Amino acid sequence: MDIRAERLAAGMSQSELARAAQVSQPNLSAYENGRRTPSPEVLDRIGQALAGRPSVRVEHHHEDIRARVAQFRATRPRLVGSVARGEDHHGSDVDVLVDFTDEATLLDEVGLRLALRDLLQVEVDVIADDSLHGAMRDRLLREAVAV
Repeated sequence: MDIRAERLAAGMSQSELARAAQVSQPNLSAYENGRRTPSPEVLDRIGQALAGRPSVRVEHHHEDIRARVAQFRATRPRLVGSVARGEDHHGSDVDVLVDFTDEATLLDEVGLRLALRDLLQVEVDVIADDSLHGAMRDRLLREAVAV
């Protein structure tokens, strides 16, 4: 587990995570920097403290999400699925509906998915708006929530 990346994705400060995991802040800093290795028990407490809903991570990173979407030749990021409905839980993925520009390629779609996964530290599905049809399109567009 990359503790620092997970902590940043969760939008927590070192102090907040240290308190939640019942670990001293200097020790947490040492774990993040690789100067110390946490015991399995401490690592489990840190993991439990970080185990939140993906929607919370999305809330902390709206601007970063929009920047990544633009970087990979897409526009209009919208959340669909459990995160959009407020039904997400620890372990849920994040479904992002976007409009890709005419210049976008498959590499942009894959790159965006990986960039968002790295940012949020949860699995992400990227759905191109123009790939949807029929009832599925109607349902997703009804539940879509702008980022």
